[in-house]
Amino acid sequence: MANNAQSLDRLFKSKRLTESITQKLFIADLIELFKPLSFIPEDPLSETVGQLLRTVDEFLDLLVAVHNTPLGEAYQIMDTLRLMDFLKDMRKEDMFIRYVHQLVSVQLASGNFVEAALSLRLHADLYTWDINERVPALIDPKFPEQSAFERREQLLLEMIGYFEDGKSWENALETYRELADNYEHTVFEYGKLARCYRAMATLQESIMEGNRAEPRFYRVAYYGMGFPIGLRDRQFVVQAGPYEVPQMFADRMMMQHPAARMVDGHVDSVEGQFIHIVPVAPEINYAGPAFRKPRVPPPVRDYLARKGIRAFSVAHQQHEVAIDEWTEKTVFITVTGFPAILKRSEVLDTVVVGVSPVERAIEEIMRRTAELVALEQKFSDLKAPDKTLDMGAFSIALTNAVDANKSVARFRSLLEEHETKEELREALRCILSDHVVAIKKALGTHGRLVPDGLRGVQANCSKCFEATFRRELAENQPVTPPAPGQWRQIPAPTKNEENAPIPLPSTPPQPPPQPVLKRSASVKSEAGTEKSSTSRRLTTMIFGSGGPPPIPPIPMARSRSASVSTSRSRKSNKSGISRGERDGEKEGRPKTPGRIERGVGSVRRRWSQMSLGVSGAGGKKERERERGRSGVFGSLEEEGEV
Repeated sequence: MANNAQSLDRLFKSKRLTESITQKLFIADLIELFKPLSFIPEDPLSETVGQLLRTVDEFLDLLVAVHNTPLGEAYQIMDTLRLMDFLKDMRKEDMFIRYVHQLVSVQLASGNFVEAALSLRLHADLYTWDINERVPALIDPKFPEQSAFERREQLLLEMIGYFEDGKSWENALETYRELADNYEHTVFEYGKLARCYRAMATLQESIMEGNRAEPRFYRVAYYGMGFPIGLRDRQFVVQAGPYEVPQMFADRMMMQHPAARMVDGHVDSVEGQFIHIVPVAPEINYAGPAFRKPRVPPPVRDYLARKGIRAFSVAHQQHEVAIDEWTEKTVFITVTGFPAILKRSEVLDTVVVGVSPVERAIEEIMRRTAELVALEQKFSDLKAPDKTLDMGAFSIALTNAVDANKSVARFRSLLEEHETKEELREALRCILSDHVVAIKKALGTHGRLVPDGLRGVQANCSKCFEATFRRELAENQPVTPPAPGQWRQIPAPTKNEENAPIPLPSTPPQPPPQPVLKRSASVKSEAGTEKSSTSRRLTTMIFGSGGPPPIPPIPMARSRSASVSTSRSRKSNKSGISRGERDGEKEGRPKTPGRIERGVGSVRRRWSQMSLGVSGAGGKKERERERGRSGVFGSLEEEGEV
């Protein structure tokens, strides 16, 4: 079959043959020649020949459609794509590549640069990024023998040129990213990688400029038995030119189908050809992040909202709709996204959805913002007032934009509508804020160029603007913190404020004073002092209400605890001044050598004080007197009285 396909393809390219010669007679003669084989039941040769004839018949159908199509360029491209799919299934790669480049030539001749690049991708997708795989040379089109990496790289660079000529920034960026990824991780060519990133930066600047006219879209439905099977009772979304109005598009459709008749959706008969055309708009998701962030440039929003668009909608006609009323629209979902090779995509599904008041408000505000920005840019390049310049349309647009009854400020109440998603309400808030910024900029341009006779209009617009959008202006007011070390300036008081009595500062109520517990004179605890009430509860829990029993006297022999004294205490003892005496001098206590102060410290600390006390006659007698009177723990109850 491969050789037969090559021969038939050369035959159709060399001679102008009709369907009656090529298909009807040729296939009929072949069937007649192999007819005796059909009488043999389950003969494998008969089955193989029958399959071959069916394949040849299908191939001839496609060749006739490509080389003799009477319906124009769009249908020739469609038939070429069908033939390419057939050749790809037949694994005839050389013929497939030849028809791909033939399709690219047809697209370039029509000025469809983006569609030509998309067609060229069909060839590029045959190769991988393998640097070791070798691919053979091609004659038509001419390609040398090279690696698969080099062949794919060459085709992608050619695609990028076509994308840039057609201002398809998103497709050009996607192709550059694919190249950059392989330059960085496959061949490690950082010079080419740097050139890729510089080119991507230029494309992103082009996105910011926004100097690209967006195409229009129409839903076209074909009814009637007069259309071929490929069009009959099917509907498509067709991409038109940026300035192709509905009447121009309808005339183009009638030129492709002269026998067809335009209808408004109602078809009375199945005989004949009927076409129904409806203008549709791309369905935009206003709950996306680009619409919920304020001061995003409109070109960036349009770029992000229209990438790979697959859904289109048409609103249902209604005369008067209240601000808070819901409406409906019909959404058409296509098989593939746009841009597409055919500039059309078949409608896969049709649904009717509700439109919230918030969505309608967003669309209305964005439309009016675009109109105001276009007027402002028209006059922004002028430096001085020009008497010959007509600014009437600009003044009227500004007057309507700041009028409380005609402006978009009436949509502010929808911010409190809880039936709509929070993301849509946040988008409405951001879009409204951007509209206020556009009005403010337009007022500045208008005030700079307005003649003296319209100065009153400018002043009135400024006052109405501040009154109508007071809330948005307050929210957009930037808050700049003072610089480090900079004092905040306070305005000078008026005469009435100077004579007014100065109010006393209100001081918060202070907590009652707490008793301060003193630390031990000899040893300081790291955890701090304990309260006396805790000491009393501890004594009662251990010994009951009768108090602790007396303990025998502790000999003053040098023990382990007595030897564990700090160097500072030794120095104090050597100099004849105890640490307790120094603390007593500081805190105003009497200088009694070796005396242990009552009411200070815990049981363990008091126990340590007795072991580490300073030996002396007066101190020894005092300790014996205390020990004989109430025992060692008797001081705990005395602490509670402090």
